[in-house]
Amino acid sequence: YDIGCAFSKTLSTSSLGPHAHALALRMMVGAFHGHAHNRKCQLDWHPMYISGTGHTEGEGCKHIFSSSNELARSTQHASPFHRHQSIEGHFSFWDADKYAALSNFLFNHYWEAIHGIQTLQAELSVIKRELNLDDTDFVKFYNEEKLYLDRLKEPPIQDRLCI
Repeated sequence: YDIGCAFSKTLSTSSLGPHAHALALRMMVGAFHGHAHNRKCQLDWHPMYISGTGHTEGEGCKHIFSSSNELARSTQHASPFHRHQSIEGHFSFWDADKYAALSNFLFNHYWEAIHGIQTLQAELSVIKRELNLDDTDFVKFYNEEKLYLDRLKEPPIQDRLCI
């Protein structure tokens, strides 16, 4: 969940490292956990800064497995066979339920994306015009902030003394 920043180092030095690199595997920290990390960590691992993640929160697995938590109480005294049977039944139903809702999900998210693109592009155009910015400026700002944080040995005194 929120260990992408730490786990990426472990993964890269493990026997799976070359395979992960060959597949261009990219770790990240879920959007909700990301804000608990320091700013440098956010720039490296938060989905907002990772190209191709769109508006994902990065918490999909958490949603899936949290729905299965209810199985613990009903299967704690079950035999291994019945426990596996309950888990299989739960996830089979979950799959069927999601599949049945898939067309509505895709339709709604498609229109939400179209509306978001139109609205955000219009708002961004106004901001860029008012501040005399272009698309390359945003990449430059990101790179400058990342470079500043990479070179920073410890936080500035005013940041260390703030509460």
